[in-house]
Amino acid sequence: MGTVLLLVGLSVVRGRSRARRVRRGGLSGTARVQSLRHSAVTAHRQPLVVIGASVSVPGRPLYRVTLRTAMDLIQLARLQPGNVIPVRVDPRRPKRVEIDWLAPAPPGGPWPVTALEWDTLPPADTE
Repeated sequence: MGTVLLLVGLSVVRGRSRARRVRRGGLSGTARVQSLRHSAVTAHRQPLVVIGASVSVPGRPLYRVTLRTAMDLIQLARLQPGNVIPVRVDPRRPKRVEIDWLAPAPPGGPWPVTALEWDTLPPADTE
């Protein structure tokens, strides 16, 4: 039992470290929220949400990602479908995207994405 808890703890620490690294050294971009789904899971009394988004980083093609994040309910209004949010993207693994909660909300995106276009966007590179 102790070994299992140790492995879970190490995984959580590694994930937080990776997210911190992306937030500090990642590429700045924007993401247009395409879908938002609440899961039944909570972490520290914050709901875990699943966000489908199209990501735009200058100099790179538009692509789609699925983000899973625990978030404060106060931020929920920023994640409504159609809204554009600031993100940081890992330059080596574009599927690793972190929402930049401290950045001001961008006024809009350089591209309108319709529901039909969403289905044609390529997914992020896989690891």
